Amino acid sequence: MGHRTAVRRRLLFAALALLIIQIFAPSLATARAPATVASNLVAIPQTPLGEQLRWTLDRVNQGSASTADVRNHVAGRFLTNYPAKYLIGDFKSLGTIAPMFIGRFEGPVTGDHLSAVLVTAGGQDWRLTLGIDHGRMHKIDILYFQPLYLPSHVKNPPKSFKGLNARVEKVAPKAGFIAAEVKDGQCLPLTPGFNADQPLAIASSFKLYVLGELARQIQAGEASWDEPLALRDDWKSLPSGDYVYQPAGSVYTLEQFAEEMISQSDNTATDHLIFRLGRENIERNFAAMGLAKPELDTPLVATREWFAMRIRFSDKNRQRYVDASVGTRRRILEKDADPAANTLTLDELWPGPKWSQSIEWFASPSDLCRAVAYLQNAAQQPGMSAIYDALSINPGLNFNAATWRYVGFKEGYETGVKSMVWLLQRADGRWFTIAAIINDPAKEIDGQTLSQLMLTATEILEGAN
Repeated sequence: MGHRTAVRRRLLFAALALLIIQIFAPSLATARAPATVASNLVAIPQTPLGEQLRWTLDRVNQGSASTADVRNHVAGRFLTNYPAKYLIGDFKSLGTIAPMFIGRFEGPVTGDHLSAVLVTAGGQDWRLTLGIDHGRMHKIDILYFQPLYLPSHVKNPPKSFKGLNARVEKVAPKAGFIAAEVKDGQCLPLTPGFNADQPLAIASSFKLYVLGELARQIQAGEASWDEPLALRDDWKSLPSGDYVYQPAGSVYTLEQFAEEMISQSDNTATDHLIFRLGRENIERNFAAMGLAKPELDTPLVATREWFAMRIRFSDKNRQRYVDASVGTRRRILEKDADPAANTLTLDELWPGPKWSQSIEWFASPSDLCRAVAYLQNAAQQPGMSAIYDALSINPGLNFNAATWRYVGFKEGYETGVKSMVWLLQRADGRWFTIAAIINDPAKEIDGQTLSQLMLTATEILEGAN
């Protein structure tokens, strides 16, 4: 389902979730060192949705509202499930940690829906999800406040990238890391990194290259964000993602496919984009996106084909694919993997990491850095902000919104493989990226420690010159 539809499903009767304010607000007031908050850090749109956002923030920051005022701004069906007196009580509770201001938006700000990270004077960030109906008054029908927690730190966190490199090296048998500034479409390393140019298995982070080709075709007039595309059973894959559960013929826009591919790592959305854009077109754009060894990912394997080879193929047939030429691999994908993919079921047992170093997608931390630099440069062009939207729906980790005005993220994961790459804009306007990959061919990897180290990386970046 599209992003807004998924949000509505998750937030059915979401008013009841406002109870977390009454439980947590007083204890969260000193969650971090105090920050100076004077005004909204990003602009609020001049739209009906923006007006309701201003009203909500005003009620929170004043810590009060009247019943009549609430009824003038909030939809009746919302108040049926969560009466005005409770909402007024929540504004009062949130007022104890006010003022609250917008630090950044997450994902698209549409005509009727947004998600924003709020900064507070006490240093505790909150997420606000807001939606309005399509009636004449554009009343609020989704209102959801959620406290955001920073992940725990590793013990004795390193204070420099040199120290961070040494810690990343210990997380898995194969690992790599880079931190860089992104400027004019270029990836400018701030540190030599650790194994920064070593290709490793990246799992779903390869989807950045699909997004890059979509961006190229839209800029070239060969596709458009609002182009409709119907789901096909013969293009469906296995989860993650919701699109596999939707009936064939369901129509979504290419923008919605991109949002689901990046934010939810939706495999069915990914494969529909691969087949719509053209596998070989994506491959031809590898070099433009800075992939140093495109031959490692040629032919580009669709996720349904990857599942089929890893689950259905015998070891003999897997090795045959690994040893084959590019042309032979293409024939195996068409004649063997694709038909096998049609027999996959949603209860398949995963065979583990045995073939994760040969039947996978591969890139180095530097490759991922160059990929997000390409996407950031493309996103700045007219009509291309949907790239920023897709990358920012799921931030991966909760980073301090007073420092980080934009957080874009893509993760890849399978047993024994994890890759994480962020595109970050600091409060001074400079753009950065951090990218890390860990592989273990024999067993599961320590993804939690990698996440903790990436939090440390952003804290080092906060003070980077």
